[in-house]
Amino acid sequence: MFNYIIRFFNATWYTITGRAREEGDNLLMQNPSAVHQAYEDIINDKRKNMQLYKESMGQLLAIREQNKNSLQKLNEEIDAIKDKIADLLEHRILLEDKYKKDEESQETNVSDAELNQHPVNIIFVHLVTTLEEKNLCVAKLTREKQRAEEDFESYKQEVVRLRRNVEKLTSEQAEVVDDLFTVHQIQDIAEMVPNNKVD
Repeated sequence: MFNYIIRFFNATWYTITGRAREEGDNLLMQNPSAVHQAYEDIINDKRKNMQLYKESMGQLLAIREQNKNSLQKLNEEIDAIKDKIADLLEHRILLEDKYKKDEESQETNVSDAELNQHPVNIIFVHLVTTLEEKNLCVAKLTREKQRAEEDFESYKQEVVRLRRNVEKLTSEQAEVVDDLFTVHQIQDIAEMVPNNKVD
């Protein structure tokens, strides 16, 4: 879309300025109202584009805020899971030590598979898996937040650029139209003055 805007602007700008003076002097440049309107169309298009960028910036701010809240919630959940894992890790170590002692005294013969099926180990594995999933979500949200911030800055710069263009075009519009009116007035005066050639 941005390339389309640039192409449109360039085409219109060449019509008004360089190419108009070379190829279309008799059509466009003789009519100050047409020149004024051509400038006005370009200025209005740029203002519409500025508005679109501003609306997009508002949406990006909402996305950034939403991501920020989601990240905060996820980080709180991750901290809670880490605390649970730390507690379970202590129970797991105690459990493994207990079974090792039992094996040494040969009072019971517990396999690794049976140890892994103990509720403490099942919960531990579930929490570790959940933690990994939450960390992946944090990484994804962080990337989205960063991309939204980069887009926001890019759109902000584009709004500034468009605003400068509008100011420049508005100033040029007044100057060009005034110059055309002056040229027409001079031509009108020249036509009213009789030709005083001496034969």
